[in-house]
Amino acid sequence: MQIFLTLISERFAMIDAPHAHGPREELLSIWPAEEPLAVSLQPRCHKNHFKSAWYNGTLLVTIGRLLNNFLLHLGFGSASATLDYWTKVCIYMKSIVQIGVLVGGAVRVDLESIPHLCQLKRRKKMRSIDYLLKNDMSDAGVWKSVILLMLFAENLAMDYNNRSNRLADIGDDQRCLLIDVENNRHFQFKQCLFKKGNAGLKANCPMLHVCLLRWCSCKRLFGEEVKGALIIASTDRAFTFVSAAIFARLMICKQPSMPLLDFFKTSVKNLQLVSQVQEEKAMGAVPQCPIETSKFLAFVQERKRKRLLFKGELMMLKQIVENHKSEYGYLNLKKNNYPDVLPFDYNRVILKPIPNEPNSHYINASYVDSFFQPKAFIITQAVKTKPACVDFWRMVWETNAEIVVMLTKVFDFMKVMCLQYWPLTKFDYGDITVETVEAKTYAYFTLRCFRVSRVENGSTIIRQVRHFHFTEWEVNSLPYISALLDFRRRVHNAVKRCPNNVPMIVHCSNGGGRSGVFLAIYANLDLAEAENVIDVYGYCQTLLNARQSALENLDQYVFIYDTLAEAVQCNINPLTLEELRHRTTMYTTKQSRQALEAIYSQEYKFLTQLTPALRIGDCAGGHRLENRGKNRDVMVVPPDNSRPYLNTLHGESKDYTYINAVYVDGFRRKNEWIVTEWPKHHTIDSFWALVFDHSCHTVVNLSNDENSKAYPRFIHSRGRQSYGPFIVDVLSSQQYPYATSHIVKVVKKKVFDIPGRKKSKRSERNEKKLTDQLDSLASILSELMVNNKGGIQEVDARICNVISVRIWPIQHRVPLSTVGLIDVIKMARCWRKRAPDRPETKPTVVISHNGVSRVGIYVAINLLIDQMDVEQEVDVFHAAKIVRLNRPQLFDHKEEYKYLNDLLIHYYMTSPEYHSTKSAESPCLLVNHS
Repeated sequence: MQIFLTLISERFAMIDAPHAHGPREELLSIWPAEEPLAVSLQPRCHKNHFKSAWYNGTLLVTIGRLLNNFLLHLGFGSASATLDYWTKVCIYMKSIVQIGVLVGGAVRVDLESIPHLCQLKRRKKMRSIDYLLKNDMSDAGVWKSVILLMLFAENLAMDYNNRSNRLADIGDDQRCLLIDVENNRHFQFKQCLFKKGNAGLKANCPMLHVCLLRWCSCKRLFGEEVKGALIIASTDRAFTFVSAAIFARLMICKQPSMPLLDFFKTSVKNLQLVSQVQEEKAMGAVPQCPIETSKFLAFVQERKRKRLLFKGELMMLKQIVENHKSEYGYLNLKKNNYPDVLPFDYNRVILKPIPNEPNSHYINASYVDSFFQPKAFIITQAVKTKPACVDFWRMVWETNAEIVVMLTKVFDFMKVMCLQYWPLTKFDYGDITVETVEAKTYAYFTLRCFRVSRVENGSTIIRQVRHFHFTEWEVNSLPYISALLDFRRRVHNAVKRCPNNVPMIVHCSNGGGRSGVFLAIYANLDLAEAENVIDVYGYCQTLLNARQSALENLDQYVFIYDTLAEAVQCNINPLTLEELRHRTTMYTTKQSRQALEAIYSQEYKFLTQLTPALRIGDCAGGHRLENRGKNRDVMVVPPDNSRPYLNTLHGESKDYTYINAVYVDGFRRKNEWIVTEWPKHHTIDSFWALVFDHSCHTVVNLSNDENSKAYPRFIHSRGRQSYGPFIVDVLSSQQYPYATSHIVKVVKKKVFDIPGRKKSKRSERNEKKLTDQLDSLASILSELMVNNKGGIQEVDARICNVISVRIWPIQHRVPLSTVGLIDVIKMARCWRKRAPDRPETKPTVVISHNGVSRVGIYVAINLLIDQMDVEQEVDVFHAAKIVRLNRPQLFDHKEEYKYLNDLLIHYYMTSPEYHSTKSAESPCLLVNHS
């Protein structure tokens, strides 16, 4: 900090003197004469990209290795014309600037989303600047880059006198720019929203936050006398709140009342003092007793509005944790995956020593108490070596554990997080034999049953161990709450069938954060069920006293509260088939029908409240300029982490990987469904690229308006037709009362078949040679791909069944015939089971006219049918919640949710195979029915 302030002071002394001429001449006067000015302008993007909602936004221009250079140019110049001019420039430039600094190389500045300003207004093109520093990373080199950037910014400046009335147009919600400066090397701009009455800046990263507010915003936040402010907050990995009373006055119209360097020191000191006082106040607001479940939701909502209270709880927890010794952990460092996560000596799991093997009693595992039972849990680390596999199964056997909970993937982030310490069939781990009896795979977890045996005193003792593996909790992330609660429910029901005083083993990769989060949720739900209270703070204290790093960060601590709040708010359990049969009788009277509708309305209300909305940044690909025309509705675009990317080069768009489609999880598999909208004229080839690239064997079209100009035909009736780089050949077509089925073969064209490509004689010879080689390779592959039935799979071809529903007009929310829709569902499910190349493992494409209506009903009912087939129970609420996870617009009306319940009952009543089925629980994998 001292170096930072000294550099600022030196720069201030250099340019503080006022100049009579303009800022351009002032900057050029300090530029070395021998260095030429070199600015490279390049076209950037289309003119429509300029239509930004940030009409009155703020442009913050910065570049350089140290933040002091940026502060120097924007904030120093006292009351001179330079300060006044650049203050106006920064305020009246529009929208956002993304600046990336590559230290030691080229510095590229991308000016995106900036409207036409001054002379650039006529050109209707965006510009970008490339600065070559030529590895000159000295202070002077960065200084020159900043001057160049500011000279370019001057050309984009708006005339202040003609635009002064714009201040009156700014509303209450003030937008500003947030710069994240990481290690003084990489600058990133992010959007930040300041609302009226909100005088703070939040952060969760180790960086320096700089925020430039507009004049009127500063006036409302900081008082009448302040017309501009630059807030500086030095933060750690936790949370920092910047008080409205303490800020660095770097852009003000009045001269500071004290020297700038003294003001800086005082402001930073006061800022740290205010932050410390607020943290101490938050630490004093920790809950002193368990919270009643009826008041818990309001308690969490209040703390979420004041996130600092969560941080205060976590800071207090880490202060009051007792210091325990870990001498045995330090003596056995080779057996520890992480040197900072060691078991305490007082509660570590001690194995029976093996003769002639020193330290064979040690394993990195710790006992943890529950609210009702001592040593109810064991937290351990992941198994990463073969000797550790033997020790792990020794611990399972010697502690008589029957439940093992695994919360990490075997392979995550290109790294082995845990060895597969269980066999596919049967294997010996030392003198313990483990045999896999049964395994069930679901979308978010896998359940296994092991038969564990060991010879003792001449007789073989056999035990049963159930393995619960949550597969969708990546490192440094948080899982889907509903899936984790369903997983916990299954574990809890299995534990209730175990003998008392038998511990449950829980492990993640390091035996720290994820294991602690799961146990905090598990234990508090047990407490809520028994005593109707929740004590997160109290049990987290127990966890931290029992295991190092049981809670790693604030996000995990807040996640515990969020998960428990959702569990308390919507305590909706699955219905058994007997309970579902009872619901069918409730349709007989008006009073019972009204009671059912009240239940559906309440569940739909919870559904809309608990579905998180997608942010614009989550769907950046769909909002790119080249992809905007591919969306029917700009508000319905897929998130980047859940959309299927196309591989086949097609069309004229720069981004051929994009299609407005989104993955939806099924009951048994992740990404089992692909939901998309009806293709537009110029996206039909993208639709067939989706079918081909993702090997989709089933397409269900739920809208029947093929004669409309807005919804062009994407499947022809007979013969062969080309769609971009694909040839679609209709093999058969069948008309049904409620639908039409087209079985088609989709073949990708060869590169040489694309028309309009001029060929030279030399290229023709090369192409012929390459074609012969490809044909030879194709024949070899065809011979190798002959299956047992004697059929041959064609290279680069997909067989797909396109089923088009004819009973669901676009203007109707629900179909005209429920019986017809059930027939379509059964037809599609039958095709997936009998079609070639195991299509049940490939995604199914579901289409509607807008990609929102009716597709939620179709996907959710298939989830519920799978659930009935596997577990003889249904959970309509959570099925709809899973469907809305990646596309929150699904089930956009209560009528669709009600129809889903009616459709399920109708499907159940018309399927005799469910009526005689009782609860068919596996003898190994006993689940729910709580």
